[in-house]
Amino acid sequence: MADVQLKSVSKVYGRNAVVNDISLDVEHGELLTLVGPSGCGKTTTLRIVAGFVKPTHGAVYIQGKDVTEIPPHRRDTGMVFQQYALFPHMTVQKNVEFGLAMRKVGARERNTRVGEALELVGLAHLKDRYPRQLSGGQQQRVALARVLVIRPKVLLFDEPLSNLDAKLRLEMRLEIRRLQQEVGITSIFVTHDQEEAITISDKIAVMNFGRIEQTGTPMEIFSRPATPFVADFVGTSNFLEGKLAAMEGDCAIFESAGGLRVRLGPSPGLAAGDNLVIAVRPEKIILAEPAALPGTENVFEGEVAETTWMGPLTQYLILLKPGNEKLVVKQQNLDTSRIFRKGEKVSVRWLPENCLRFKK
Repeated sequence: MADVQLKSVSKVYGRNAVVNDISLDVEHGELLTLVGPSGCGKTTTLRIVAGFVKPTHGAVYIQGKDVTEIPPHRRDTGMVFQQYALFPHMTVQKNVEFGLAMRKVGARERNTRVGEALELVGLAHLKDRYPRQLSGGQQQRVALARVLVIRPKVLLFDEPLSNLDAKLRLEMRLEIRRLQQEVGITSIFVTHDQEEAITISDKIAVMNFGRIEQTGTPMEIFSRPATPFVADFVGTSNFLEGKLAAMEGDCAIFESAGGLRVRLGPSPGLAAGDNLVIAVRPEKIILAEPAALPGTENVFEGEVAETTWMGPLTQYLILLKPGNEKLVVKQQNLDTSRIFRKGEKVSVRWLPENCLRFKK
């Protein structure tokens, strides 16, 4: 049985369904990330699990027990907030100890558990410092230790890394993942950063307008998005709209509104005349000199409209012929890479199996 279950959960304010009929399972020891744009309902969903928000409809279960009517302090969950909320007048030791003191845990056991928690997050040597004497990353570790020390059944993260700089954010996401796996605690993580979600998660639930559009492993979400929204939010995609012009065995020929004829991979369930949106990831596209690419399948000529050097890669905006449809291409900057300039003619190519397709 899943450690956390949401069954047909909704939260309605007036006429606005912030969370709309969500059902979700989080297995024991799993880290699931709720990801989506601002206002999609992910934080409200997390707060429903924690007990800070009561659902309008539906039920919440933790380890098989219905906790929908149970207050937060009796749910045996621990929350790591966006703001660390450390007590400035208390040392690291006292901050981490606070939850145990509120639970009337004896002094000897408190010292043992606080020591273990601080060792786990690598801060045992800083136990006598105050929050003002710590870096942002160290403060985040204290906040995490303060939750781990109470040994909750479920660990909840509400965008805990959003206040950190880019380099420290990368380090801390790896640290949180290491600690979560080491402790083996079931966790729900909320972020709007799709790269963070892909890096840290066992499973991802992509939310939009209060609903879950798709749940799966990071690889499933990225490689087989269920909707155009998921394809665009997790990673980036080029979209072409048009019709299925013909079927050739199991494969299909798509014709875009601008006149591009694109061969798709095996397309069961489709028929000639179907209205489609196809998507191609920028990193799946090969860029070369005009007429320099082998074969004829999905090879198109175009012109560079923009070149953006981004360190490890270069991003191009290509205007395809015919139709001047726009295509974003990302190419790694290897020692042998050719950098194309604005106005240069180029060829692009992608494999039929790299076309994602969605019925309109």
